[in-house]
Amino acid sequence: MKCLRKIVLCVAAVMATLSVVGCGGGGGALGAATAAVNVFAVDDMNTGFDHVWVTINKVELLNGTQSTTVFDETATGGRVVDLLTLHDGTGARFLLLGSSGAPAGTYTGAKVTLSKDLNVFTTGATTGTAATFAGATGSDFAMDLTFSPPQTVSAGHNLVVDFDLSTWTLTGNTVSSTGGLFVKKGSETGIEDETRHEHDAYRGEVSELAGSVPDQTFTLSHEHMSVKVRTSGSTTLVNDDGSVNPALSDAQHVEVRGVFNVTDKVLDATSIQIHKLSTNQDELGEVRGLVTANSSLGGTLTLTVAEAEHFVPSGTSITISTDSNTLYFSATGVAITPIEFFASLENNTSKLDAQGTVTSGNLLAKRIRLAEVEGGDHNLPRDVRLLGAASNIDTTAMTFDFTPSEHEGATIGSGTVVHVVTTSGTTYELRSGNSDATTFFTGLAATPNVRVRGSYDATTSTLTAMRITPAPTHG
Repeated sequence: MKCLRKIVLCVAAVMATLSVVGCGGGGGALGAATAAVNVFAVDDMNTGFDHVWVTINKVELLNGTQSTTVFDETATGGRVVDLLTLHDGTGARFLLLGSSGAPAGTYTGAKVTLSKDLNVFTTGATTGTAATFAGATGSDFAMDLTFSPPQTVSAGHNLVVDFDLSTWTLTGNTVSSTGGLFVKKGSETGIEDETRHEHDAYRGEVSELAGSVPDQTFTLSHEHMSVKVRTSGSTTLVNDDGSVNPALSDAQHVEVRGVFNVTDKVLDATSIQIHKLSTNQDELGEVRGLVTANSSLGGTLTLTVAEAEHFVPSGTSITISTDSNTLYFSATGVAITPIEFFASLENNTSKLDAQGTVTSGNLLAKRIRLAEVEGGDHNLPRDVRLLGAASNIDTTAMTFDFTPSEHEGATIGSGTVVHVVTTSGTTYELRSGNSDATTFFTGLAATPNVRVRGSYDATTSTLTAMRITPAPTHG
């Protein structure tokens, strides 16, 4: 029998209007004004387990017999979380589950509904123990929490629900809790520190798109969730079907990966995948982690699982297979070939995201992308591929300008003039084969349409070319 670590679920309630109604203790009435409630999961450190995978379906705020749902992913299978990843040597790390509106006022408690099933990995185990919450009936397990005194949802107020896993025990395949008390009110320490918030993925529909590329904002809505998203020049934008010119628009279905900015109350997007394929994205499993082995010949990879969505991992690693329909992307969203993808991998260093069909604990990838750097210097040049007609050709300096008509790997505003520079390492390819720089530039004026792959600096609109090829012809 082992004690699980303590987990904290933090509900950060922030007023979205200036009118605040219903204050004080003792269970005051709810007001008509709406508060924006942001729901977070956090973990306090303990020992005995390496991973605890749970599925969080729903969070409700309670006021007597009234309930207000502030998070609900039941219809799409719930949010799968390894609770033990939400902690490091410094302390708890906050994971935004979602945001929703709720009537402003005073609440007497909360109810958090999880799937009755969870996977628990004891220390050193590579395979999890499939467990069930004691007393669960049906497919769900509800944990009730009473606020004493009642808590008022008002400007800047944080409500912390502590999954007190220090009182939980695993006996055989059953998880129980001392006195049946699975949750209690927890600490708010660290919630205002943005560096303590986790990157994660959020699916939904785009609305209220505003701003100009690359600095845009929009509302991401899904079920009960509604959160403001902010993009920048460091945001990776990619079409899930591998097509060029990814661009945001209202009514699109997207997956946003990002981190919640506590000060501005927005989700700062690291990457956005625009859903263009007809496949129901909520039916696809998704996994993110470190590559520990790969075979370009077999088209397979072994991944240490760090994050999962729409399936609960049964082991610490997962086998990813590919087929002729698999799409491959660089970290910045450039569509690449299987040869390029596998050549770029370095075992125990490369990280990736994969989406596909999960069968018997393995994933057949529909899409696979090298993971972007999170928390690093986002002003560094980006790997891009652009197509356009060369102008201002300088055969001495071996440079030219062009206004891209196609782009991958960077969000480039309409009419942006990109300056292309070359180096001794630039490769030139003609349809007849590789070329030298002099020959290529001599013929560039006659056939100016080119596709350039290289490193793009958005601050100077300069592309350092790695490879230049003639633009493909059609018809």
